[in-house]
This record gives sequence, structure tokens and C-alpha cells, in this order.
Amino acid sequence: MSFFSVAKDVLNVGKDVAGLAGGAVEAYGNYAAGEAQRGAAGDVNQLAAQIYRDSRRDQKPYRRLGQAALNQLQGVYIDGTQDYKQSPGYQFRFDEGVKAVNRGGASRGMQLSGRGQKELTRFGQGIAAADYNDNFNRLSSAAGTGQTATNATQSAGSQYGQLASGALYNAGNARASSYAGAGSGINSGINNYLAYDYLR
Repeated sequence: MSFFSVAKDVLNVGKDVAGLAGGAVEAYGNYAAGEAQRGAAGDVNQLAAQIYRDSRRDQKPYRRLGQAALNQLQGVYIDGTQDYKQSPGYQFRFDEGVKAVNRGGASRGMQLSGRGQKELTRFGQGIAAADYNDNFNRLSSAAGTGQTATNATQSAGSQYGQLASGALYNAGNARASSYAGAGSGINSGINNYLAYDYLR
């Protein structure tokens, strides 16, 4: 056996091995790339979930405030189960106003007169009407804060849903692509081997 025939046999074996090795490397590379994409999609999903949880936690106090205000609005203005005049602010303003009217009447010697009583009645009605509206506006504003927080939470949930579904879709595509690429690489290696074997 000559040196040239041995070299030719080694070269043919090398071509066979190279063809198979190339196919295996291609298959592994495609699979690894797909797994990397799938991992990245999972990371996106985890990040989106964390952002959503943080958003819910950050908005929770405002949602609670809004719910409490809605409960009070319902109790005072719908059900009639709560009296808006029981608030400390109303009682303080009322008591101080009554003292002022009484002092003014006493200084003119009219505290217990019909006119003094009329002034007290007018004051009481005026503060009641004003505080009724102020209380409604205050509670409506707080309820609006809760509604804004609820909307922000819903928006964050919608964004999370879009990101998560996109990440899952991308992960599925990456996995399918890696399997297809691996299959293509294996097929390429087999074809290379068969071509070299046929040409020998």
C-alpha cells in the first residue's frame, strides 16, 4: 500500500467526519440559539410580571382611598345610612360659628331675641348647605383618585398581558425554530456523509 493511497483513505474518512461534524455543529448551534431566545422571552415575561406586581402595590393605597370614599358617598347621598354632619370638620365649624353668632348677639343685647334666633337658624342652614356640598366634592375627589388608580392598574394589567403573551409566542417560535434548525443541521450532516460516501 502506497503512501498516496493511505493519504487518500485518511482524506476520505476526514471528509466523512467533517460532513457529520459540520451537521452536528449546525444542529447544536440552531438548538442553542433557540434556547437562548426562549430564555430571553422568559426573562421578558418575568420582568413584565414584576412591573405589574409593583404597579398594583403602588396603586393599592389610592384604590383603597377611592373605595372608602365611594362607601361614604353611598352612605350619605344614596342610602342615607351616614350623616355628613358627624365629621369633625363640620362639628368644629358649626360650634365655632354658633359661638360667634351668640357673642355677636350678646354684645348687642339680642342673644335670646327673635332676631338672634333667626341669625342662628340662618347660620346653621348656611353651614349645613355649604358643608353638604363641600363633603360631596371632597368625597367625589377621593373617589376619583381611586378611579384613576384603578385605571392605572388595569392599564398595567393590559400591558403585562400583551408583554407576557408576546413573550410566550416568541418562546414558542424560538423553540420551533431551534428544532427545525437542528433537524436541518442533522439532515445536512447526513447528506454530506452520503455525498462523500457516494463520491468515494
